[in-house]
Amino acid sequence: MKRNILLAAVCLFAGCVAFAQERDTSFVGQPGEDHSMAGKDIIEVLRTNDPDDGNVTLKQSYMITRALHDQIAANASRKIIGYRVRIFFDNSQDARDRSSEIEDSFVTTYPWIPAYRKYENPYFKVSVGDFRTKSDALRFMALIKKDYPSVFLVKEDINYPLFF
Repeated sequence: MKRNILLAAVCLFAGCVAFAQERDTSFVGQPGEDHSMAGKDIIEVLRTNDPDDGNVTLKQSYMITRALHDQIAANASRKIIGYRVRIFFDNSQDARDRSSEIEDSFVTTYPWIPAYRKYENPYFKVSVGDFRTKSDALRFMALIKKDYPSVFLVKEDINYPLFF
């Protein structure tokens, strides 16, 4: 399982670098996907041995890890076209307070997904995620729809996806 995750992470990273502007909407994930690896350093995960997942021996130069981290750091402020899920959109008198509460509750529930709150006259908006593909955003939207029934998808400039 760890080998499959490593292969997926390497392919995803290569896809982000090489095809950042591609609008892939054909991939559809499996229901109940495992998000337990979100935000983890895949190289460190592979170095740990878990008896249930088998053993993986990883021998590589530290320069590969350093180059990967340098590439991510160099592109941390880069913006690309992608998708976010809008979980709040309102202009009522208490919209400022409600948007703050919704952002806080979302971050508590999904700490690995970034949340963005902004005001564009006259609306307060809370959007979540930095999804490169529409299918990724739709999958996540389906996951949170029970907690946020009025969610919808928005196409925006997103932050460069970070893996570590």
